[in-house]
Amino acid sequence: MTLLEFKIVLSNLFGNLIVGRNKGLFPFLMKTRKGIDICHSVIRDCSVVFEGKDNQLIIEKNCNIKGVEFSLEEGSEIKIEEGTFVYASKKQPTIIRASRNCKITIKRNCLLSNNVEIHTTDYHSVLTSEGEASNHDADVEIGEHTWIGLGCLILKGVFIKGDSVVAAKSVVTKSILESNCLIAGNPAKIVKKPIDWNIDHCYKSVAK
Repeated sequence: MTLLEFKIVLSNLFGNLIVGRNKGLFPFLMKTRKGIDICHSVIRDCSVVFEGKDNQLIIEKNCNIKGVEFSLEEGSEIKIEEGTFVYASKKQPTIIRASRNCKITIKRNCLLSNNVEIHTTDYHSVLTSEGEASNHDADVEIGEHTWIGLGCLILKGVFIKGDSVVAAKSVVTKSILESNCLIAGNPAKIVKKPIDWNIDHCYKSVAK
């Protein structure tokens, strides 16, 4: 624990508010009843804020997560599945925020760039003529083997089927129900199919 330079502040014994900030590596599994599950993954330059109780941040094995700001409100869950990579930084963080009782799931073998934002809420109400909220919070799911490019915005209620690429600066407002697609624009739509990508080729492109 001392090697991690990890700080957790508990407002009370029930985990009413947890603020964590880490520098270094998490090569182990840590579990708390209302806390963080980290399993044999590398986590660097991230921050975690829990508000309320019964929140879960779950990071499965063989992930590499850098420069992410996690935020969870009461009863919410953020789950990053096995083999997912997030390459962001303190200066250009990726932001993943789950509102009350909502869930964000990033499935296996995904790749996220920096300045990506994923939200389950609009942070305000849009009212009907009867005065009722019309824009309820909703879960987000990013399917397996999806590449989310630089500066993308993924909004509430979105489901991306998988094996796809979301081009830089895209704003995804609606679900993408087809796989092996290139998704781009504001609002984002399918612009090319079928496509595929390989994380090894991403590294080779950066090296050149």
